[in-house]
Amino acid sequence: MALGAHLWVADHAQSFCRLDASANGILALNPATCNLAATSPGAPAFDPATHFVYVPDNSSKSRGVWRLKFNPVTETVGNPVLLAPNAGLGGNRPTTVALGPDGNLYVSFLKKGNLVRINNPAAATQTARTIGTSSDRRRVLGLAFVGTDLYLAETAAITMIANAPGCATGCRSAGLGLAGITAPATLIASGATLFIADTTLVWQYATDTTALNQNSAFGSYNGANVPYQNISGLGLDAAGNLYIGDDPTAGGQVMQGRIWSVASPTP
Repeated sequence: MALGAHLWVADHAQSFCRLDASANGILALNPATCNLAATSPGAPAFDPATHFVYVPDNSSKSRGVWRLKFNPVTETVGNPVLLAPNAGLGGNRPTTVALGPDGNLYVSFLKKGNLVRINNPAAATQTARTIGTSSDRRRVLGLAFVGTDLYLAETAAITMIANAPGCATGCRSAGLGLAGITAPATLIASGATLFIADTTLVWQYATDTTALNQNSAFGSYNGANVPYQNISGLGLDAAGNLYIGDDPTAGGQVMQGRIWSVASPTP
């Protein structure tokens, strides 16, 4: 995630942290910037209008979703607030959030296929309600809005809920039939385009034309058709550059995660 002039990462060992330049020119996690409210943070969301960062905690002892305040002067985050603290969101281990066009926050979980809307996340108090489920009623590892449509990275497919802000309860996602994407790890939206990661590849899906592309320019790294390994995160900055987080150890070792950058990817 790009905040100010820096990239930030949701690191399962260090929490939500800023990346700074190191002596060898490679960005490195700065422990002094880490906010520990979410023990094991999932995919966050940022609201530039309020400077709030919303971070789900998918740890086994999760309390739910945290709201952090980004300071654009010091480029740090702080003032953690647990959203809808009486809703019991932590029990199902929230793993990703998406800020909707209605200003509300949408949450998915590791332990259930429920989709929860947190109303008025920037307010002093919030309410939460379940608005629907994933198509297979299993975990959802990624959420992204394109307009009012909410796209989901489910266990074995990419699905969508049309006009998610209009859902009161009982909505269920439907598959898009994107052949080739069988184990999506996460997804992120840039305008009408979705970038979709499975464990080793990154795909580009145009929601307005339904064109699906897997291009070696960002489908593998070093220009040698070497696949990524265990992709777990995607990010974009204001210039449209894509960031891909992977881990060759699949979480087996700490401090082995990597972030790759792809300049202005195109189909």
